[in-house]
Amino acid sequence: MWRVGAILGVCVALAVTAGDGGRAMAQERSAPAAVPQEAGTPAGPADPAAQERAAAALYRAGRVAEARAIWEALAARGHPRALYNLAGLYLEGKGGLPRDRERAIALLRRAAEAGEPMAAYRLALLLLDAGTAREKDRLEGLRLLTRAASAGLPAAQYRLALAYWDGELLARDPVAAYLWMARAARRLPLARTALRRMESAMSPGERERARARLAAGPEEGGEAAGPGAGYALQVVALRDRAAVEAFWRRMQRQAGDLVADLEPRILAGGTPSRPLYRLRIGPLPSRPAAERRCAALKAAGFDCLLVKTDSGQ
Repeated sequence: MWRVGAILGVCVALAVTAGDGGRAMAQERSAPAAVPQEAGTPAGPADPAAQERAAAALYRAGRVAEARAIWEALAARGHPRALYNLAGLYLEGKGGLPRDRERAIALLRRAAEAGEPMAAYRLALLLLDAGTAREKDRLEGLRLLTRAASAGLPAAQYRLALAYWDGELLARDPVAAYLWMARAARRLPLARTALRRMESAMSPGERERARARLAAGPEEGGEAAGPGAGYALQVVALRDRAAVEAFWRRMQRQAGDLVADLEPRILAGGTPSRPLYRLRIGPLPSRPAAERRCAALKAAGFDCLLVKTDSGQ
Protein backbone atom coordinates (compact mmCIF):
# COMPACT_ATOMS: atom_id res chain seq x y z
CA MET A 1 0.00 0.00 0.00
CA TRP A 2 1.25 3.44 -0.87
CA ARG A 3 1.92 5.53 2.23
CA VAL A 4 1.88 9.30 1.86
CA GLY A 5 4.08 9.77 4.91
CA ALA A 6 6.79 7.46 3.59
CA ILE A 7 7.02 9.22 0.23
CA LEU A 8 6.48 12.82 1.21
CA GLY A 9 8.10 12.72 4.63
CA VAL A 10 6.99 14.83 7.56
CA CYS A 11 7.19 18.18 5.82
CA VAL A 12 9.93 19.66 8.02
CA ALA A 13 10.47 23.39 7.62
CA LEU A 14 7.20 23.80 5.74
CA ALA A 15 6.32 27.47 5.25
CA VAL A 16 2.58 28.12 4.93
CA THR A 17 0.14 31.02 4.97
CA ALA A 18 -2.99 30.94 7.10
CA GLY A 19 -6.34 32.08 5.82
CA ASP A 20 -7.05 35.03 8.12
CA GLY A 21 -5.80 37.92 6.05
CA GLY A 22 -2.81 36.00 4.70
CA ARG A 23 -0.71 36.27 7.86
CA ALA A 24 2.74 34.78 7.48
CA MET A 25 3.02 31.61 9.53
CA ALA A 26 6.12 30.07 11.03
CA GLN A 27 8.18 27.28 9.71
CA GLU A 28 7.63 24.04 11.53
CA ARG A 29 10.32 23.27 14.13
CA SER A 30 12.24 26.35 13.11
CA ALA A 31 12.64 29.90 14.33
CA PRO A 32 9.59 31.82 15.57
CA ALA A 33 7.15 32.30 12.80
CA ALA A 34 5.24 35.51 13.05
CA VAL A 35 7.65 37.62 11.06
CA PRO A 36 5.68 40.09 8.96
CA GLN A 37 6.74 41.14 5.51
CA GLU A 38 7.27 44.78 6.33
CA ALA A 39 9.71 46.07 8.92
CA GLY A 40 7.56 48.31 11.02
CA THR A 41 8.66 51.10 13.31
CA PRO A 42 8.60 50.37 17.04
CA ALA A 43 5.42 51.71 18.53
CA GLY A 44 4.26 52.78 21.95
CA PRO A 45 2.90 50.37 24.56
CA ALA A 46 -0.70 51.22 23.61
CA ASP A 47 -0.34 49.39 20.29
CA PRO A 48 0.42 45.67 20.84
CA ALA A 49 0.10 44.83 17.14
CA ALA A 50 2.70 47.44 16.21
CA GLN A 51 4.94 46.22 19.01
CA GLU A 52 4.67 42.69 17.67
CA ARG A 53 5.64 43.90 14.19
CA ALA A 54 8.60 45.77 15.65
CA ALA A 55 9.73 42.68 17.56
CA ALA A 56 9.48 40.60 14.40
CA ALA A 57 11.60 43.15 12.53
CA LEU A 58 14.21 43.00 15.28
CA TYR A 59 14.22 39.22 15.12
CA ARG A 60 14.74 39.29 11.34
CA ALA A 61 17.63 41.69 11.83
CA GLY A 62 19.31 39.27 14.24
CA ARG A 63 18.55 41.34 17.35
CA VAL A 64 16.88 38.40 19.05
CA ALA A 65 17.37 39.50 22.66
CA GLU A 66 15.61 42.81 21.92
CA ALA A 67 12.76 40.99 20.20
CA ARG A 68 12.52 38.67 23.19
CA ALA A 69 12.10 41.61 25.59
CA ILE A 70 9.12 42.90 23.60
CA TRP A 71 7.58 39.44 23.30
CA GLU A 72 7.95 38.86 27.03
CA ALA A 73 6.16 42.11 27.80
CA LEU A 74 3.35 41.30 25.37
CA ALA A 75 3.13 37.69 26.59
CA ALA A 76 2.64 38.93 30.13
CA ARG A 77 -0.50 40.66 28.82
CA GLY A 78 -1.70 37.51 27.06
CA HIS A 79 -0.87 38.46 23.46
CA PRO A 80 -1.32 35.15 21.50
CA ARG A 81 1.32 35.70 18.83
CA ALA A 82 3.88 36.91 21.38
CA LEU A 83 3.23 33.79 23.48
CA TYR A 84 3.79 31.69 20.38
CA ASN A 85 7.02 33.42 19.38
CA LEU A 86 8.38 33.30 22.93
CA ALA A 87 7.70 29.57 22.97
CA GLY A 88 9.77 29.28 19.81
CA LEU A 89 12.72 30.93 21.56
CA TYR A 90 12.49 28.44 24.42
CA LEU A 91 12.34 25.52 21.98
CA GLU A 92 15.43 26.74 20.12
CA GLY A 93 17.33 28.19 23.09
CA LYS A 94 17.66 31.61 21.49
CA GLY A 95 17.64 35.20 22.71
CA GLY A 96 19.52 34.34 25.88
CA LEU A 97 16.92 31.77 26.94
CA PRO A 98 17.72 28.15 27.80
CA ARG A 99 16.16 25.28 25.88
CA ASP A 100 13.06 24.47 27.91
CA ARG A 101 10.51 22.20 26.28
CA GLU A 102 8.08 22.26 29.19
CA ARG A 103 8.10 26.05 29.37
CA ALA A 104 7.56 26.20 25.60
CA ILE A 105 4.62 23.80 25.85
CA ALA A 106 3.03 25.91 28.59
CA LEU A 107 3.34 29.04 26.43
CA LEU A 108 2.02 27.28 23.34
CA ARG A 109 -0.95 25.98 25.31
CA ARG A 110 -1.80 29.52 26.44
CA ALA A 111 -1.48 30.82 22.88
CA ALA A 112 -3.64 28.00 21.51
CA GLU A 113 -6.31 28.65 24.13
CA ALA A 114 -6.26 32.31 23.07
CA GLY A 115 -7.04 31.29 19.50
CA GLU A 116 -3.64 31.18 17.76
CA PRO A 117 -3.94 28.30 15.22
CA MET A 118 -0.21 27.98 14.61
CA ALA A 119 0.30 27.49 18.34
CA ALA A 120 -2.29 24.71 18.34
CA TYR A 121 -0.48 23.10 15.41
CA ARG A 122 3.02 23.32 16.83
CA LEU A 123 1.83 22.10 20.24
CA ALA A 124 0.13 19.17 18.52
CA LEU A 125 3.43 18.22 16.87
CA LEU A 126 5.21 18.27 20.22
CA LEU A 127 2.53 16.22 21.95
CA LEU A 128 2.36 13.68 19.12
CA ASP A 129 6.11 13.12 19.06
CA ALA A 130 6.39 9.35 18.60
CA GLY A 131 9.32 9.10 20.96
CA THR A 132 7.70 10.74 23.98
CA ALA A 133 3.92 10.76 23.50
CA ARG A 134 1.76 9.44 26.32
CA GLU A 135 -1.84 8.45 25.69
CA LYS A 136 -3.19 11.66 27.23
CA ASP A 137 -0.78 13.68 25.09
CA ARG A 138 -1.83 11.84 21.93
CA LEU A 139 -5.49 12.62 22.52
CA GLU A 140 -4.78 16.29 23.23
CA GLY A 141 -2.45 16.46 20.23
CA LEU A 142 -5.12 15.06 17.91
CA ARG A 143 -7.67 17.58 19.20
CA LEU A 144 -5.23 20.43 18.67
CA LEU A 145 -4.28 19.20 15.21
CA THR A 146 -7.95 19.01 14.23
CA ARG A 147 -8.56 22.49 15.65
CA ALA A 148 -5.69 23.99 13.66
CA ALA A 149 -6.82 22.17 10.51
CA SER A 150 -10.38 23.39 10.99
CA ALA A 151 -9.06 26.93 11.42
CA GLY A 152 -7.69 26.72 7.87
CA LEU A 153 -3.99 26.07 8.47
CA PRO A 154 -2.80 24.09 5.42
CA ALA A 155 0.11 22.41 7.21
CA ALA A 156 -2.27 21.11 9.88
CA GLN A 157 -4.72 19.90 7.23
CA TYR A 158 -1.86 18.10 5.49
CA ARG A 159 -0.71 16.42 8.73
CA LEU A 160 -4.25 15.41 9.67
CA ALA A 161 -4.71 13.89 6.22
CA LEU A 162 -1.54 11.86 6.72
CA ALA A 163 -2.80 10.66 10.10
CA TYR A 164 -6.00 9.35 8.53
CA TRP A 165 -4.16 7.83 5.57
CA ASP A 166 -1.38 6.06 7.49
CA GLY A 167 -3.66 4.90 10.31
CA GLU A 168 -1.08 5.21 13.08
CA LEU A 169 -2.66 7.95 15.20
CA LEU A 170 -6.25 7.54 14.02
CA ALA A 171 -8.22 4.66 12.58
CA ARG A 172 -7.29 4.49 8.89
CA ASP A 173 -9.86 6.36 6.79
CA PRO A 174 -8.81 7.04 3.16
CA VAL A 175 -11.92 9.13 2.50
CA ALA A 176 -11.31 11.46 5.47
CA ALA A 177 -7.64 11.64 4.44
CA TYR A 178 -8.65 12.67 0.93
CA LEU A 179 -11.00 15.39 2.17
CA TRP A 180 -8.44 16.97 4.48
CA MET A 181 -5.74 16.75 1.80
CA ALA A 182 -8.10 18.43 -0.67
CA ARG A 183 -8.45 21.36 1.73
CA ALA A 184 -4.69 21.60 2.17
CA ALA A 185 -4.18 21.41 -1.60
CA ARG A 186 -5.97 24.72 -2.11
CA ARG A 187 -2.83 26.54 -0.94
CA LEU A 188 -0.12 23.92 -0.47
CA PRO A 189 1.64 22.55 -3.60
CA LEU A 190 2.96 19.54 -1.68
CA ALA A 191 -0.60 18.60 -0.77
CA ARG A 192 -1.67 18.74 -4.42
CA THR A 193 0.97 16.13 -5.23
CA ALA A 194 -0.16 14.00 -2.28
CA LEU A 195 -3.79 14.30 -3.33
CA ARG A 196 -3.07 12.95 -6.82
CA ARG A 197 -1.17 10.01 -5.36
CA MET A 198 -3.90 9.33 -2.81
CA GLU A 199 -6.52 9.30 -5.52
CA SER A 200 -4.56 6.82 -7.62
CA ALA A 201 -4.12 4.51 -4.60
CA MET A 202 -7.77 4.54 -3.50
CA SER A 203 -10.29 1.94 -4.54
CA PRO A 204 -13.02 3.02 -7.00
CA GLY A 205 -15.57 2.98 -4.17
CA GLU A 206 -13.37 5.15 -1.93
CA ARG A 207 -12.81 7.64 -4.73
CA GLU A 208 -16.54 7.85 -5.41
CA ARG A 209 -17.39 8.45 -1.74
CA ALA A 210 -14.61 11.01 -1.35
CA ARG A 211 -15.68 13.00 -4.42
CA ALA A 212 -19.33 12.92 -3.34
CA ARG A 213 -18.48 14.26 0.13
CA LEU A 214 -16.16 16.87 -1.30
CA ALA A 215 -18.92 18.07 -3.62
CA ALA A 216 -21.37 18.16 -0.70
CA GLY A 217 -19.00 20.34 1.33
CA PRO A 218 -17.97 18.45 4.51
CA GLU A 219 -18.57 20.35 7.69
CA GLU A 220 -15.65 22.30 9.04
CA GLY A 221 -14.03 20.94 12.16
CA GLY A 222 -15.47 17.46 11.87
CA GLU A 223 -13.88 14.27 10.72
CA ALA A 224 -15.46 14.43 7.28
CA ALA A 225 -18.15 11.83 7.77
CA GLY A 226 -21.20 11.63 5.56
CA PRO A 227 -24.83 12.56 6.16
CA GLY A 228 -26.53 10.58 8.89
CA ALA A 229 -23.27 9.56 10.55
CA GLY A 230 -23.22 8.91 14.27
CA TYR A 231 -20.59 9.81 16.83
CA ALA A 232 -18.31 7.79 19.05
CA LEU A 233 -15.68 8.61 21.65
CA GLN A 234 -12.11 7.40 21.38
CA VAL A 235 -10.94 7.00 24.95
CA VAL A 236 -7.57 5.28 24.72
CA ALA A 237 -4.97 4.07 22.22
CA LEU A 238 -2.30 1.66 23.42
CA ARG A 239 0.25 -0.73 21.94
CA ASP A 240 -1.18 -3.76 23.76
CA ARG A 241 -4.70 -5.06 23.13
CA ALA A 242 -4.92 -6.65 26.57
CA ALA A 243 -4.14 -3.27 28.13
CA VAL A 244 -6.98 -1.69 26.14
CA GLU A 245 -9.38 -4.38 27.35
CA ALA A 246 -8.23 -3.77 30.94
CA PHE A 247 -8.78 -0.04 30.44
CA TRP A 248 -12.38 -0.68 29.38
CA ARG A 249 -13.02 -2.81 32.45
CA ARG A 250 -11.65 0.00 34.61
CA MET A 251 -13.98 2.49 32.89
CA GLN A 252 -16.92 0.22 33.62
CA ARG A 253 -15.95 0.05 37.29
CA GLN A 254 -15.23 3.75 37.78
CA ALA A 255 -17.70 5.39 35.39
CA GLY A 256 -20.29 2.67 34.83
CA ASP A 257 -23.22 5.09 34.77
CA LEU A 258 -21.58 7.04 31.93
CA VAL A 259 -20.75 4.08 29.68
CA ALA A 260 -23.51 1.58 30.47
CA ASP A 261 -25.42 2.45 27.28
CA LEU A 262 -22.33 2.45 25.04
CA GLU A 263 -20.76 -0.43 23.17
CA PRO A 264 -16.95 -0.81 23.10
CA ARG A 265 -15.06 -1.37 19.88
CA ILE A 266 -11.33 -2.02 19.64
CA LEU A 267 -9.78 -0.89 16.35
CA ALA A 268 -6.41 -2.35 15.36
CA GLY A 269 -4.00 -0.14 13.45
CA GLY A 270 -0.40 0.96 13.29
CA THR A 271 2.20 -1.32 11.74
CA PRO A 272 3.30 -4.90 12.46
CA SER A 273 6.31 -3.63 14.40
CA ARG A 274 4.35 -0.84 16.17
CA PRO A 275 0.72 -1.95 16.54
CA LEU A 276 -1.83 0.44 18.00
CA TYR A 277 -5.20 -0.52 19.46
CA ARG A 278 -7.86 2.16 19.92
CA LEU A 279 -10.91 1.86 22.13
CA ARG A 280 -14.02 3.61 20.82
CA ILE A 281 -17.32 3.66 22.65
CA GLY A 282 -20.67 4.59 21.17
CA PRO A 283 -22.83 5.23 19.32
CA LEU A 284 -24.02 8.69 20.27
CA PRO A 285 -26.66 10.36 18.08
CA SER A 286 -25.25 13.88 17.69
CA ARG A 287 -22.21 16.06 18.26
CA PRO A 288 -23.82 17.86 21.25
CA ALA A 289 -24.66 14.51 22.84
CA ALA A 290 -21.10 13.28 22.27
CA GLU A 291 -19.63 16.51 23.65
CA ARG A 292 -21.77 16.27 26.80
CA ARG A 293 -20.76 12.66 27.38
CA CYS A 294 -17.10 13.46 26.78
CA ALA A 295 -17.26 16.34 29.28
CA ALA A 296 -18.80 14.02 31.88
CA LEU A 297 -16.09 11.42 31.30
CA LYS A 298 -13.38 14.06 31.67
CA ALA A 299 -14.92 15.13 34.96
CA ALA A 300 -14.67 11.47 36.01
CA GLY A 301 -10.99 11.38 35.13
CA PHE A 302 -11.07 9.90 31.60
CA ASP A 303 -9.92 11.68 28.46
CA CYS A 304 -11.75 11.33 25.15
CA LEU A 305 -11.79 12.42 21.53
CA LEU A 306 -14.93 12.86 19.38
CA VAL A 307 -15.00 10.88 16.15
CA LYS A 308 -17.61 10.69 13.43
CA THR A 309 -18.62 7.29 12.13
CA ASP A 310 -20.61 6.14 9.11
CA SER A 311 -22.15 3.20 10.90
CA GLY A 312 -22.87 4.79 14.25
CA GLN A 313 -19.64 3.44 15.78
